[in-house]
Order: sequence, then C-alpha cells, then structure tokens
Amino acid sequence: MKRRRLCRSALWFGLWLAAICVTVTPPALAQTVLRIPIPADPIMNPVIGTDAAAVPVNRFLYDSLTRPDPKTLEPRPGLATEWSARTDGLVWTFKLVRNAKWHDGKPFTAEDVKYTYDVILDPKQNSPRRSAIAVVREVRVVDPYTVSFELAQPLASFPTIASYNVGIVPKHVLEGREHAKAADFNTKRPITTGPYRIVEAVPGDHYIFEATPDYFGGRARIERVVFKVIPDVNTQVAQLQSGELDFAVIQPTNIPGARAARNVKLQTVPFLGFEHVSFNYRHPLFADAKVRQAMVYALDRESILKSILAGHGTLATGPIPPLFGWAYNDALKPYAFDPARAQQLLKEAGWDKSPDGTLTKDGKPFEFELGVDKGNPTRERIALAAQQAYRALGMKVNLKVEEWPVYAKKLLAKAWDVHVGFWVLPPDPELTNYYAPDQAFNTINYNNPQVTSLLQRGRQIVDLKERGRLYREMQKVMYDDPPGAIVYYPVDIRAMRANLSVPELPFREALQWREIWSYSN
Repeated sequence: MKRRRLCRSALWFGLWLAAICVTVTPPALAQTVLRIPIPADPIMNPVIGTDAAAVPVNRFLYDSLTRPDPKTLEPRPGLATEWSARTDGLVWTFKLVRNAKWHDGKPFTAEDVKYTYDVILDPKQNSPRRSAIAVVREVRVVDPYTVSFELAQPLASFPTIASYNVGIVPKHVLEGREHAKAADFNTKRPITTGPYRIVEAVPGDHYIFEATPDYFGGRARIERVVFKVIPDVNTQVAQLQSGELDFAVIQPTNIPGARAARNVKLQTVPFLGFEHVSFNYRHPLFADAKVRQAMVYALDRESILKSILAGHGTLATGPIPPLFGWAYNDALKPYAFDPARAQQLLKEAGWDKSPDGTLTKDGKPFEFELGVDKGNPTRERIALAAQQAYRALGMKVNLKVEEWPVYAKKLLAKAWDVHVGFWVLPPDPELTNYYAPDQAFNTINYNNPQVTSLLQRGRQIVDLKERGRLYREMQKVMYDDPPGAIVYYPVDIRAMRANLSVPELPFREALQWREIWSYSN
C-alpha cells in the first residue's frame, strides 16, 4: 500500500515537473535565431568576394584589424589592439590580440595578417581589393603578435582603409592556393576567427552559422544566424510579415508593408554612400562634360526623392555625403531640374533633334543601354524615371533589368553604358578606389587629372582641416565634370523584430559588431 502511494506520488510529481518544463521553455526562434536576407549566394572569402551578397556575410564572418566606432566611425580595435605610425607616415605598426583562434583550433598570429595582405596584393590572385591597399609596399612580421606595413606614400586613413572589407584569412588553410578556385572554402566551409562558424550551406536557399564558445571578444549573444537567399525586397518584406525573417534593410516603398507586420519595428540611420545614375566616361557619347551636365539637369531628382523615396534621403551634390561633415562641401547646391538648360547644353555639344524628335549628331542617334539590378524596387523605379527623362531629350534608351549576378558581372567589367547603382563607402571619404583611373571600383572609367591629384594629396595629409579643404575642392571639380547624376544620400531603413537590438550604424558596419546584437526578453 505504501509502495503504491509512493508510485502515485512519483507519477504526479513527474507530471507536475513536466508541466513546469513546458511552461518555462522559451520559443527558440524568438530568442536564439536571427534570420537575415541576402540577394544571392555569397563568396565567403573577403579576398575575392565583393558583391552585395558577399560583403555583408564576410563582414559578419571575418575579423579585421580594426572596426568603426558605433558613434564616431573612428577605427577601434578588432584583431589589432593598438597601432601607431612612424613620424614620416610611411610605416604603420599593429599590435595583435593574443587569444584569437581559427575555428579549426589553430592560433591566429601575425603570419595570417601578412599572408592576407600579400595575397590581396598578388596580381595573380586578381583580388578586387588590391587597388584599395596598393599603397602597401611590404608587410613584415615583427613577432608572432606584431605586424608592420611599409607604405609607398603616407596614408592618413590607413587604419580605416586597410581594414575596410579586408577580413583576415587563415594562412595555414589557403597558402599556395588560387583563391578563386578554393571552391570548398569559398562556398561551403570558410574558417575564420569570428564569433560564428558555418554549420550548413544550401546554395540558392540559406546559410546557417552558430556562435562559437571561445571567441576572443566574448561569446555572441544570439546563438544562431541564418542568411536566407532572397533577391527580391518585396519578398523579404512578405517574409518579415509572416515571421520568416527577423531583420531586413528595406526600401521606402516597402515601409507600409513593414509597418503592417506584427512585432516589427523600423529604424533609420545615416548611410555611408549614395545612389546614382552613372555614365561610362570612355563611351564616346559621354566624353563631353556638357552632355553629362545636361543629363543631370534632365533628371528630376527632387521628384524621385518625394515620389519614390517618400522623402527618405537628401538630394546629393557629390560623392561625399554630409555624414563626413569635416569633408563635405556644403557650399554646393544640388543641380536643379531644368530640361531647357539640358537641351541648351546638348546643342552646345553639337547635338540636335531630327524632325522625328531623335537626338542626333553627324547623322548618328544618341542611343545607349541603361542597366539596373532586378529586385530592388527603388533602383528599378529610378531607372524608369531616368529612361523617361532621357527619352524626353530625344535619346534612345534601352533599359536592361538584370538579375544581380548578371548586372554585377557587367558592372565590375566596366561594361555598362549607363547604370543605376549605389556605392557603400568606407568610414573615411577616401575615394581613390572609386574615381581614380584604373581602380577596381571605378566602374565608369572616370578620369579627371585634377580629381586624381586632389585624391592623391588628400590620402597623404594627416591634418584633418587640410584634408577637408582638398576634398571640398575635389567635390567642386566633380560638380562641373560630373561622373553621373548622384541622385541622393540615402538612409538605412531597417525593419526588425521589436525586441532586437542592433548598433546604430549602417547595416554593413553594424555587422562588424555582430557579437553584441541581441534580443531582449
């Protein structure tokens, strides 16, 4: 009898305990998983991965020597704990963390830093990052936790520029290999020192990462992160609404849909970059600055800002946004919308309308191809607005809306006549890689000797006031010799779970602080 009572008591205790366990278990997705969209499959190797899918994933995965301060954008420690320059500015020395490990357990050392920069600078590797750090003459290992960089000329912003999109890769894994052919590493099993390691890669669908327990910067607060391949922004918003995504950078046209989503909040932060309609400098049609000026005057950018962007942004005057207050030229005013002025400039450049309204010169029509990436509603609508504006001038505009991989391949080949695009800038207004001749990201072949000279001088001067003066002068030169219609300076519009906390930095910079992203209870 006593034994039966004990059994019944044990049974009721077990059921009571099970009920408690069910009651207090938190929903896994709400607190431990973060799902973020990317537009395509990423190349998970920062030496060669440069597109809109690869860059955010690589910033999330890899550590750099420095990373931007969440409030000031000034360089803060990453894999480097401190750094200093020789008095002539030609040698920079970085002290490194001593407790970082690769995900395979091997220790991180200065050899990995030297290898990363050497391989980027190796012409045989064909890294798009090479032009950004071409100023580096030699990288030396001083000791296992100290590395020095000898520069060909002073570079005031070296701690920022040298770390911008340059994640450190493992020498012991990649040495002797051609990075472009390291398919297993690049697409399935990257090895990093970061707070997350890859656990699953399903090309075309998703990539799953889990927090590592021994990250030198402390264990990440979110246990699992999933990057989902979703090219279309409208689909991303639909998945936010259905609870299949937790964070997305959206376009102004998507704000109503995001606001309608349950348990989703919106956050806007200044953006380091600009949206643009750019003209290929080497194309004969755009050789004359008057033609390019005319095409800026012909585009109603204020209407674009109001009707397409719902006012989320600021009309642009040049390639340096106001976020860089010390370098921004606030004396310049945005080009007005002035179709009559555009027609006059075209006439001065030798272009006239034929009886059927076609713009011609020496019997040849003004005809070109306009490219834009498919799936971004804002840029697609800007492309349509540009097509209509230029057709009104008598130009023949062949609009090409391409999937991101096709668009990006042609962009990096510098093969678009005209394209609608965006640039995300480093946390320093050093634009050599975008507007100096023969640079990887000068996708329009822009070449103005005065601009090149000002960029070169601005790179070398440490004094911030003098650097600002040079960059303001550069903006004035580019205002008169425009590389295109720099349409507006956007803001990052983020839609995310209401209890998700993210550093108030542009998305890509915020990803460098991924270990402090967190959910509140």
